[in-house]
Amino acid sequence: PKDPSESKSLAHKKAIVRYLFATAAAVALILLVNTFFMNQHLSTEELYAQNKNWEHLPSLTVKGENQNNLAKGEALFIAKKYKEAIPYFEDHDVNNPHVFIYLGISYLEADNYEKALLTFNRLISGNSLDYHKGYWYQALTYLKQGQREKAIKSLQLLRQNQPNYQYDKAGELLSKLED
Repeated sequence: PKDPSESKSLAHKKAIVRYLFATAAAVALILLVNTFFMNQHLSTEELYAQNKNWEHLPSLTVKGENQNNLAKGEALFIAKKYKEAIPYFEDHDVNNPHVFIYLGISYLEADNYEKALLTFNRLISGNSLDYHKGYWYQALTYLKQGQREKAIKSLQLLRQNQPNYQYDKAGELLSKLED
C-alpha cells in the first residue's frame, strides 16, 4: 500500500513543475511579442538617434600641417557646438570628403536640413572614393526629418554595392523602415 502523503507530495511537485513551465513560456512569449512590436513601431526620429554615431569620424587634424581652422572646427564639433563649427568647415578646402561629412553633420545637428542635404549631395556627386558615405548621411538626414520614403531610397542606393559605407547597417535599417 502506498502512503497517501507520498502521492500528495508527488502531485504537488508535478503541479509546481507545470506552473514553472507555464510561467517561463508566458514570460518568453511576452518578451518575444514586446521585442517584435518595439522594433516595428520605431519612429524615424528614434531610428535616427539609434544610428547616428559621430564618435568614429576620422580626425581632420594632421600632425605637422597648419590646419588651425579645421582643428578649431573639429573641437567645436566634438563639443557638440555644431552651429559654431560650421564656419570653420565652410571656409576650408571643398574637395576634402571628410570636411563635407563634418559640415553636413553640423548642418544636420543644427536642424538646417536643406544645407545638410546639399552638402551630402555634393559629396555624392564629387569624385572622391568616399562619395557613397553621402548616401548614409543623406538617409540619416531624411530620418531626422521624418521622411521615411526618401530615407529608404537613399539606403537602397547605398545597398547597391556591398563595399559601400555602412552597407550592413543600411540593410538592417531598411528592414525596420520597410515593415
